[in-house]
Parts: sequence; C-alpha cells; structure tokens
Amino acid sequence: MSNEIIFHHIRNSTEKVTYCGLNILVDPFLAPKGYYPGMEIAPTLEQKKTRIPLVDVPISTEEVIKDLEAVIITHTHLDHWDDYNSKIYSNFCTKCWR
Repeated sequence: MSNEIIFHHIRNSTEKVTYCGLNILVDPFLAPKGYYPGMEIAPTLEQKKTRIPLVDVPISTEEVIKDLEAVIITHTHLDHWDDYNSKIYSNFCTKCWR
C-alpha cells in the first residue's frame, strides 16, 4: 500500500483526497451555481444579495462520489455542508465527532 496523497480541489471548500488508497470527500458543497441566497454575514449588501455558490461544480456529482469511502465535514456552515446533495453522501456519514 502506498502512502501517496492525491489532492483534488473541486470547488470552494470541497476537496477529494486519496490517502493510502482511501477516497475521502472533505466539506461537500455540491449545489449548482446560485442555488442558495446570499449569506447574511457577508460584509456588503451586494455580497449579501449574491446567490451562492458563485460557480458551478467543474465535474459531475457522480465523478465526485465515485469510489468514495468517507466524508469529513470540518464544520456545518452552508458552504461546507450542503443539504442539496446530502442524500447522496449521507450513507457515508454514520458517525460524527466534535
């Protein structure tokens, strides 16, 4: 088994990491561009009105979850844990640690 690390930045906070052959998705935020309203905590009114995500996911959801074995969620802000696709990856989230 190789200790090789493969890091694939997908979008925003979302990454897919392969370590020792284990495929891990980090902070899945997979909704289409503009799916959610702007964030209230944004510093300007213009940013608060700007729908998020700002860009589309560059690969298909199927490709993102292909061979997926684990999901890590660093925290539950909308741009790190996306309800849009939660049914797809909920099978991988059987335990939570805080």
